[in-house]
Amino acid sequence: GVKDSKITVEAIVKEVQKEFPAVPLRLVKHKKNRSLLEARRTGFINSCGDYITFVDSDDELLPDALSAMYENAIKNQADIVHCNSQIIFKEDEKDFIKQDIVNKVEEVYGGILENSDIMNSFMFKSEKSHNGFVWAKLYSRDLVNQVFNEIPMMYCTLGEDLCLSFFFNLFAKKYVGLPQTKVYKYNYVTGISVYRKNLSVKQFEQSCSVSTVFTVLFSYLNDLLQTCQLKDEEQSILMYKKALQEKCINFAKNNILMLDNSVSKENYQECRNILLDYWGENLINRIETDFDK
Repeated sequence: GVKDSKITVEAIVKEVQKEFPAVPLRLVKHKKNRSLLEARRTGFINSCGDYITFVDSDDELLPDALSAMYENAIKNQADIVHCNSQIIFKEDEKDFIKQDIVNKVEEVYGGILENSDIMNSFMFKSEKSHNGFVWAKLYSRDLVNQVFNEIPMMYCTLGEDLCLSFFFNLFAKKYVGLPQTKVYKYNYVTGISVYRKNLSVKQFEQSCSVSTVFTVLFSYLNDLLQTCQLKDEEQSILMYKKALQEKCINFAKNNILMLDNSVSKENYQECRNILLDYWGENLINRIETDFDK
């Protein structure tokens, strides 16, 4: 739609600057698409606030979103303030997909979590669970800085939220969840999924690129295991690793199903090679053997 109406980002920024001259706005561009993770990193590097929030390109903040989150961050000295969202679906969206998305988006823990409880509630299912979306949250600048220092430059087009959330929750000292407060309008659009037909080779490869996120996370946990001194700490890291392995297998399974359901016959072999390239033959063979049982 944007191309047709000739609205550019520059034009939008100019409009906003005219309306709110006191708000410092900067437009920063990558010459070449470097993926969402790197766009967020560049945005952060060019920002100057004590708190940071992320808004995806097809979503919007609801009125008073920032003040509601900011007040709670200050009051509780929180690293993460997590609020709820309003979800907009296409009219013909399937009910089971809607329900699944609502359950995930509305997973906001009501109350305060501190230190390792934050990571445990993110990694393991419990009544204290909270979701891994990066949006509808406010983060302290120090936390975001710590996280981007840890994540290497990477190009991935899926799983960026998992990667960032993993580190946000691992490093945060205090989380405040406000399930009653809606701050975000999430426009749900069916992305690349097993329900889509005729995926292109490029789309299939984008979907497999989530494996690079797991490479980064496992490598980080393995380094931690080498250096940790305490038995309890080692136990926690091993539990995170196990939970991450389950998530990893689920993503890989999803890609196998996608290959079988959504890729055309003429692209099958090329996509099969991409699948093995990204995930490794051992893992794919192991999962397919389990499928066959």
